[in-house]
Amino acid sequence: MKLQQFFEAQERLDNKVVEVHNLKGQSLTANVTMALFVELGELANEIEFFKHWKKNKRNNKDKQWDEWADCWHFLISLGNKYGHSDKLEEINTNLIYGVHEAFDTLYKTDFSRLHEYMRALRLLVTIGKSIGMTEEDMSQTYFTKNQTNYERLASGY
Repeated sequence: MKLQQFFEAQERLDNKVVEVHNLKGQSLTANVTMALFVELGELANEIEFFKHWKKNKRNNKDKQWDEWADCWHFLISLGNKYGHSDKLEEINTNLIYGVHEAFDTLYKTDFSRLHEYMRALRLLVTIGKSIGMTEEDMSQTYFTKNQTNYERLASGY
């Protein structure tokens, strides 16, 4: 999966957030990391893979894909913040992890370390594939949500 388009689009969006909310000069890395963890929780809640007690699972693909896009936004943002975007052009997405393992490992990742960050990208792609997304779907979903985020900024979100 080619990454530059995501890093560039996310850098523009993050710069717009800083501008709109007057955050110039502030370190936002801790906030972005926490936001990623929160969004991962929301994604897990939508997928419901861990809810062994629940018979009638929602399986709402639109909500799952939307939550995945939120996670991808924050993960890509961290790549920019740690300078990984200068070192990565693409990742191999053929690695397979179980969904439990993927979430567990993401929560334990040191995103400042390039090899762990690369693994995190692959893990999130694996989760996307587990909910039926192709790489094209991932790209489309990200850029649709990216546009939504601009619209939110313009409306005072």
